[in-house]
Amino acid sequence: MSSGEEPLEKGNRHVRLKNVNGKHISVVREVYRRDDIPCQSLLCLANCPNDKDDVGLLPADITHYVIPDCQVARDYLEIFETPEITGIIFLQTVAHSILTDCSNKTINVFVLTLKEYLDTFWKLAVLGLMELYDSITASLETKIKSKGYLGYLPTEVLEAGLKSGQFIQGFINVNKSNAAEEAFVKRKRRDPKDNEGSDILIHGKSSRNRAIHGDLVVVELLPRSEWRGRSLVIKEEKQEKEDAEENDDTEEMEESSNVMPTGQVVGIVQRQWREYVATFSQNEDAGSGKVLVIPWDFRIPKIRISTRQVNTLKDQRIVVKIDSWDVDSQYPNGHFVKSLGPIGDLETEISALLVENSILLTSFSEAQELPVDTSEHPWEIEASELTKRRDLRDTHLIFSIDPKGCEDVDDTLSVRYLDNGNIELGVHIADVTHFVKPGSLTDQEAKIRSTTVYLADRRYDMLPSILSANLCSLISGVDRYAVSVIWELDSCYEIAQAMFDGISVTKIVENVPELKEIPQNKLSYKVEELRSFVSLLMEIARHLKAKRIQGGALELESVEVQVQLTETKSIADLTPKDHLEIHDTIAECMIFANHWVAKKIAEVFPNNALLRHHPLPKEEQFANLLSCAAARGFTINITTNKDLADSLDKCVIPGDPEVNKLLRSLATMAMSNASYFSTGNLSRTEFFHYGLALDLYTHFTSPIRRYADVLVHRQLMAAIGYTGSSGLPGNVELDELAEHINYKHRVRISLNDSWAHSASTRIDIVSNQPFISSIQQEDTHKQQKANMIKEVSAAAVERRILTSSYELGVNFEQIKAEYGQTSSNQSFYCLFESFKESAICS
Repeated sequence: MSSGEEPLEKGNRHVRLKNVNGKHISVVREVYRRDDIPCQSLLCLANCPNDKDDVGLLPADITHYVIPDCQVARDYLEIFETPEITGIIFLQTVAHSILTDCSNKTINVFVLTLKEYLDTFWKLAVLGLMELYDSITASLETKIKSKGYLGYLPTEVLEAGLKSGQFIQGFINVNKSNAAEEAFVKRKRRDPKDNEGSDILIHGKSSRNRAIHGDLVVVELLPRSEWRGRSLVIKEEKQEKEDAEENDDTEEMEESSNVMPTGQVVGIVQRQWREYVATFSQNEDAGSGKVLVIPWDFRIPKIRISTRQVNTLKDQRIVVKIDSWDVDSQYPNGHFVKSLGPIGDLETEISALLVENSILLTSFSEAQELPVDTSEHPWEIEASELTKRRDLRDTHLIFSIDPKGCEDVDDTLSVRYLDNGNIELGVHIADVTHFVKPGSLTDQEAKIRSTTVYLADRRYDMLPSILSANLCSLISGVDRYAVSVIWELDSCYEIAQAMFDGISVTKIVENVPELKEIPQNKLSYKVEELRSFVSLLMEIARHLKAKRIQGGALELESVEVQVQLTETKSIADLTPKDHLEIHDTIAECMIFANHWVAKKIAEVFPNNALLRHHPLPKEEQFANLLSCAAARGFTINITTNKDLADSLDKCVIPGDPEVNKLLRSLATMAMSNASYFSTGNLSRTEFFHYGLALDLYTHFTSPIRRYADVLVHRQLMAAIGYTGSSGLPGNVELDELAEHINYKHRVRISLNDSWAHSASTRIDIVSNQPFISSIQQEDTHKQQKANMIKEVSAAAVERRILTSSYELGVNFEQIKAEYGQTSSNQSFYCLFESFKESAICS
């Protein structure tokens, strides 16, 4: 301390600690309090030297600030997430309680319990807030004794068992078709030598031992004599609910498949609890404070919460959180968070989808790291970047093929003839990583979101709009940074007929806005140049695709549907999009780029490259495809992807193309899901992509809307020496990122008006006849009803004739007259049946 400065105020802090032996000891620490640190509040009464231009200034449009302690912040976080409560200050560390630092004698600082604080400041301003407080409090205190479970083994026992191989670690996946009885544990990819990869069956709730869908669990295998097979029975929603209420440890032998490894959960490594959408049962009693709510997803058990708003919320979808699941409780304990709105309302159902799929809705942080592009401060290319990059603006014709109104253009193409007679093909992808640095706020938010989510009438971006719709969108006529993959190809084939033959120049100009700015005397030349380059590009793509198909790539059937909405956001129509060859052209070029980028990063980073793996389908998944093909006289060979592709090509009936489309759709349904992985967690022989028939594959071409592509861009930049590799994630971290991205990229579509969504989708075959056009559909529908009635009537007559042919004895007619059923012209039952038949016919 220099001379002339006043000494700091000294004080003592008494801390009570626990040593390694479990004994409590008291420690006195000296504390020196400074009075020259500004509070950064515009409401300051102590004349602190606050810098008004500092971005850290606290808001001034409030009446007070609140500083929660560690326990309150942890238990009542949802209350502080309420947008009406502002002025919250979270300390960097909550280890030291503010109760020891503050005193009621300090001006404008008050120490209150959370209940006192809410009662004083927010009880009347935010309705329902105290209900939320009571619900959380009751959940924390509830101890319901009901059905008992086994306790979890100690951590040291679990770790020893995992190291010795006695226990197995993996994520638990509850069977949607039989959630009450079956769950499977997918082994975690940790040991590259472990190629068994077989799922472990967890049969019954007792064996599941309070594990919830998605949890990372430790499993102990049962003796082989207790192994079971997977049930082949798909239960209806009603039966599923009944089974969930009953004891699951039944000994009934159901039809099952081959026996598979069976185990029981003995420990939980990591809970994956999240917010769940739920509803109240219509028969729920509103009198008691504790009720069971039914989650939207039937894989999640009923949750016991404490609330007195049952009557108010009975017709609404609500959000709940799980807090605990005691060993002596049949159901987990949770608390009510908020209501999404009335069941059936469009915004309510969309909100439910977003919550169930953990889609982030909060706005992006207003971080200073984001670039600025306004009329006053337009964004410009940095001079230092020009010296490090290859400038393609004047040497290449670079174009994108996207629908009108597309904002996030992250991929473009180029193609040209070289002086040596060869052809140069280029795929140019927006350089997102130039703006999104590792560890930045934008990077952290993009990592959490992992993907852009598209709905029929809206979308939720992975990146802020200044990047996704502007600086990282390869818009025509403006300078942009890009990462390019360029090939030199041998010109070993002739150019096909131009794609645009028969389309006038005027029509082309109308659909390509950039051509409108070209002078008329140069327009024809520019159009012909573009026409020839697109034709050349299509021919190259045909060649690349033929090469992949020759290697065993599958051409599977998928239909992209465009949703047409009314002014009230109701669905007016679902229109299948026309599939054009140009779509295959773009896709093939992107596949080509992804393949070569995968080869490069796997070569440079053999143990921590992010690739995409499409595993071999399981043989039992082809059952529907094989049976349907056999019904039409076809044989499908599923030995390899090449055999499967050749078999599907032969399944053709002249004049009926729908048969081949149907079989290809069934083949698509039989495929396993592709997933991201780190190369250090799989053996080299498993890096392949089964569907594309490629030995290496990754995602590189959509960094605006996929975080996996951002990671691959960083690895590629390091692989070519443009950036260093010190900040790249290692194998363990990359594997965890891959698991997170795989989870965020899953797709689930459900349409149901019930109180809770059903556990499965049921498909019934109503006809094996060709599709009938809408013009004929109404008459055919009536005819089908008439035929159905005739068929039922004929069956009844046949049964009566068959019955009368039996030898019933000489007294049968007398017995029938005295004790038989009332005649149809006098029976109320027959009268009501006639009403039902009339309803069917109408």
